[in-house]
Amino acid sequence: MFLYLLSKFFSFIVETRNFLFDTKIFSIVRANSPIISIGNVSFGGTGKTPFTILLARLLLERNIKPAILSRGYKRKGKKNQIVEKNKNAFSWEQIGDEMYLTLQKLDVPLVISPKKYKAIPFINKLENCDVILIDDGFQHRKLHRDLDIVLIDKETLNKPYLFPKGILREPLKNLERADFILLEDSVDEQNKQHLAQFSERILKYRKVIKDFYNSNNEKVNPQELANEKIVLVSAIGRNENFRQSLEKLFPEIVIHFKFRDHHHYSTSDVEKIIEQIKRLNIHYVVITEKDYVKLKTFQKKFIENGIELVVAVLELEVEKIELILNAVEKILKNYAKPK
Repeated sequence: MFLYLLSKFFSFIVETRNFLFDTKIFSIVRANSPIISIGNVSFGGTGKTPFTILLARLLLERNIKPAILSRGYKRKGKKNQIVEKNKNAFSWEQIGDEMYLTLQKLDVPLVISPKKYKAIPFINKLENCDVILIDDGFQHRKLHRDLDIVLIDKETLNKPYLFPKGILREPLKNLERADFILLEDSVDEQNKQHLAQFSERILKYRKVIKDFYNSNNEKVNPQELANEKIVLVSAIGRNENFRQSLEKLFPEIVIHFKFRDHHHYSTSDVEKIIEQIKRLNIHYVVITEKDYVKLKTFQKKFIENGIELVVAVLELEVEKIELILNAVEKILKNYAKPK
């Protein structure tokens, strides 16, 4: 009952805020380039950043130049920052683990701002920016957007109640604002009924571990580790999903060290992990790319203790993604810059 009442109070706040934007009582900021928002309606990792990276790559293939706007969650400092590959050096602590990973994978401008709308004057001055991608933008109503893409995974629909009774950030009915809904293909038929009214906007997606590599950036064949005892370490939004995706490849997963999303690993954390691994005489630790961004600092310590870090590369596959790309091209063709 208590959680229900808290959820009702949270719902009141969320819906009041949305009403104030819908009725234009709260002002909205426009940019000089179209804005594509990538977001979700739940707390946790639905795959927003991997999809943002995928979409940026595909746009570049069509000669459309994106910039990516993010708050740089859990970074140190609150300044607005523009990060461009080979032009300035930033650590993951300064721009956040997800944006640092994005920087490794893409050669596009990254704009980091705690208040995304305040970054628009900086973005307007960027050269060669055709479109702005907002990583985690669905609830950022202060910014006008030209296309809203929302990712829904199976956990979102397993308990479709507002926080704290469930994990929803806002009611599912608010998906009416979305132009495209990406639905994880593992969602069961019963839970799909929650989105029946939006069926024409739904595209399926899946999270796929494409490759593995070691600390020397060499590819690792997972079959060579199939008979080895394995330890997992992860600090992501859906830690349990990471384990489930690896259980078929690695039947001998002995321990899974789980931390909260965006956790900053300390020396103490690493020493405790190594101590337990050595006690069990295990030599391989499988981690996510996002975790490697932070654990790379301790790479020497792992090597000294005979432990190999193996990085799993997760990517998204989206059915009919060309529909999104065509929509972006159409927006660009008809876009009139605000005066």
